Amino acid sequence: MVGLSSEQNQFLNHHQICPSTVFDATGLGPKNYGKIMSDLGCRVAIGVTPCRKVGHTMRLKSGTCVQCHPAGLGFQDRFNAHAYVYVCGSLRLEVLKVGVATDVNARMEGLNMHGYGGATDWQCFYWIELDNAGEIEFEVHSILSPYATPTSYLRAGKKVDCLEVFSCSASSAIDALESLLDGEPDYWKDSKNLCLFEFADREGAGFVRSGRHQQGFRATPLYRSKATRNPNKKGITVNSEKRKQGYFRGQWKKHVFQYLFFAAIVVVCFYLITQF
Repeated sequence: MVGLSSEQNQFLNHHQICPSTVFDATGLGPKNYGKIMSDLGCRVAIGVTPCRKVGHTMRLKSGTCVQCHPAGLGFQDRFNAHAYVYVCGSLRLEVLKVGVATDVNARMEGLNMHGYGGATDWQCFYWIELDNAGEIEFEVHSILSPYATPTSYLRAGKKVDCLEVFSCSASSAIDALESLLDGEPDYWKDSKNLCLFEFADREGAGFVRSGRHQQGFRATPLYRSKATRNPNKKGITVNSEKRKQGYFRGQWKKHVFQYLFFAAIVVVCFYLITQF
């Protein structure tokens, strides 16, 4: 696996965007990935068609190029948002996820409904209510980055990457979160089942993604524009044999018109001569 491009990493870090809010939308259009991103709490889609202006391959859930229009992020609002920072885990994958949600139960339902990371057994075992939830989430991800272990799974026959799952114990994730707190905010911990998520701390590969961001890669267009649907439009090449067929059909019509026009002139001239 290779990392995101340096330009994309710089953009995400500059705007303080957590990998947990980056969604792999490979093979999906905005109408499809927008709904899923809302369910999962994601903000930026990758694996999308390049924007026409520059060729960026990161978009908002609306389909707008986020690098051309970063104002759409509203990252300060998210950083200062009153919400829950949660820690959940998958027993099947033996990984954890840290994220932000205003409704933790609904977020768990969304993760399992969409089979996030290839698992349908995501279970929250800790959450804490904060006024700066987005900021804390970003910092926790930085602390846990050595354990970041991206996973891949198949969705509708296409390989999809999850960037931000962690191969660490529940205690490590909770300690990282609580080390950033001031005061004693409201929290909840599933003490009964917490021991089930005490996975081994394993060094991961970092926040990386499979080779779609190698130099020269271009995402496959999801929709064909009017220009590509009309092969006769200027700048669009078509199969040479079809081009020849179209040429001869056009020439045949042109010649028939010329013959009829010439015959009409002959008839008119003959009529005028016979009148005199």
